[in-house]
Amino acid sequence: MKYDVFISYSSLDQKVAEGVCAYLEQHRIRCFIAYRDIPKGVVWAKYIVEALEESRMMVVVFSDSFNCSDQVDREIELASEEKKPILTFRITDEAFKGAKKYYLKNLNWIDAFPEPAKSFGSLCENVMKLLGMKDGGNEPDNPVSHAADHGQEAGHEAGVDESEEISSCRRAAERGDVRAQYRLGISYYYGKDVKTDMSQAAYWFRKAADQGYAAGQYGLGNCYYNGYGVEKNLSSAVSLFMKAAAQGNATAMHHLGICYENGSGVRQDHSQAVYWYRKAADTGDAEAQDRMGYCCYYGIGVRTDKVQAAEWYRKAAASGLAHSQVNLGLCYEYGYGVTADRSKAIYWYRKAAAQDDADARNALSRLGETL
Repeated sequence: MKYDVFISYSSLDQKVAEGVCAYLEQHRIRCFIAYRDIPKGVVWAKYIVEALEESRMMVVVFSDSFNCSDQVDREIELASEEKKPILTFRITDEAFKGAKKYYLKNLNWIDAFPEPAKSFGSLCENVMKLLGMKDGGNEPDNPVSHAADHGQEAGHEAGVDESEEISSCRRAAERGDVRAQYRLGISYYYGKDVKTDMSQAAYWFRKAADQGYAAGQYGLGNCYYNGYGVEKNLSSAVSLFMKAAAQGNATAMHHLGICYENGSGVRQDHSQAVYWYRKAADTGDAEAQDRMGYCCYYGIGVRTDKVQAAEWYRKAAASGLAHSQVNLGLCYEYGYGVTADRSKAIYWYRKAAAQDDADARNALSRLGETL
């Protein structure tokens, strides 16, 4: 067989279908998807029939627009006639109509609404089962026959297109190793040794988070906070930050402070913001130390105290945070919470300017100094 999966979808759902295709192919499941695999200017129907015949199963991206499309009825009918497994991926809560009701209603399906990307992992796992692949999905139960399908020699190593480090990490993650799941999420988040893929990052962070791993909880919370790979949901972000913070994750504490300061996903509460900033700052988190300096300087959630502000800025500046180095320079330039000292102000401005901080460069220019 040329393909493992034929993806049937409405043109209005192409973005979701693309995501399904990308996810499956990242797990080395060969997909046919019409928009990509049918050449321009050819007879569409001919390619559809041939692709179905050369596919081992069908995945249906089911929605209200799919339900109203007559064009896909023939695809489902052909797959049924060929006795190919059909797995329905429902991205809207619609009752099956017409031919879809006849062919799909009595089959198992996956409910993937309202956030389809969250269910890509479940879809992939079920596709692997229907294709006879082992848990983890890199090799089929019969490697010889599958290798022949690919035109490869039996014994060809799965995952040869990945670095050994990533392949090893993926194998461990698929076995349930929580640290490997988190590392794989980080790799997809930053594009380290793999192509950046926020849906995959969120998927692996979720795997780790579901096992109670604090870093995974923070990672998934960050995805919800920014809408990376999942639909943006600030209340879900806060809930995950809380779980991670309860285990001592400093970055989660810092982001809880931001949520309370801005009223993001929670009721705005400056005293709570300072509470979480301080907890993170006490662990050495430079960004949280800088926020503590800001809160003390302007009296946000605490009594105004420029001496304390300068101390917090000093701690963050010592960690190399350019923004705090500028703020500490300002404190020395104008005597805010410290004795005014032009040479110390210039020292900290230069530290920040060396990191290409525009405010620091402007401050040096104002004082007639150079880097």
